[in-house]
Amino acid sequence: MIGMAAPAYADDPPSTPSGADADFIDGLKAAGLTEQDPSKAIAAAKDMCSLMDNGTPESVIQSNLVSRNPGLTAHGADEFMTLSAAAYCPKYLSKYMTGKGWTTKPPGDGGKPPSDEAKPPGS
Repeated sequence: MIGMAAPAYADDPPSTPSGADADFIDGLKAAGLTEQDPSKAIAAAKDMCSLMDNGTPESVIQSNLVSRNPGLTAHGADEFMTLSAAAYCPKYLSKYMTGKGWTTKPPGDGGKPPSDEAKPPGS
């Protein structure tokens, strides 16, 4: 389950995601990350981008994700951050796809960055 303190929006995100939001939710599901309320995951992803724009260190964002989502591992938070960047703030994506932004080592990879197979479509 994913969640962060979401910013206030004038309009709630749609209950059935479409476009980039739907692609993001599909990516979360494919990565094995689940959220009871997709709008909360979408809001958290967009909030992550705002936090990064404001200079919040990735380790702080990751820590917040883990502390607010029981059962979410540090690596799961890294996956969420990568998918969030791909969907909503691609200017940060290169950090995650090269492994420079990963705060944890993916399990069983010896610390190597994610493979090209893990890249979102169109990357």
